[in-house]
Amino acid sequence: MREALVHTAEADANAAVRLKAFAELARRRGDAVVQATALRLLEGDGSVQLRLAAIDYLTGNGVDRGALRRAIAAADPETRGPLLVRASQYLQRN
Repeated sequence: MREALVHTAEADANAAVRLKAFAELARRRGDAVVQATALRLLEGDGSVQLRLAAIDYLTGNGVDRGALRRAIAAADPETRGPLLVRASQYLQRN
């Protein structure tokens, strides 16, 4: 089931379907596969809403700050601003 949700979250043509699939995945707290999926979505998905959901998952599950910074840096520069705003408190913690 998880693999089908990962595939849908990453590959479905409809952003709303990808978001719903990721929301189902996000219920799996601390799952390494879901974390890796969230990082990939953050780097390259075309939906800002889905990338913000990925940030929420990652920051809520204590992702490595360096990994989060790298994923945001790899994201589309045109939409990087909202991602940085969403992640700023988490990234500034010690």
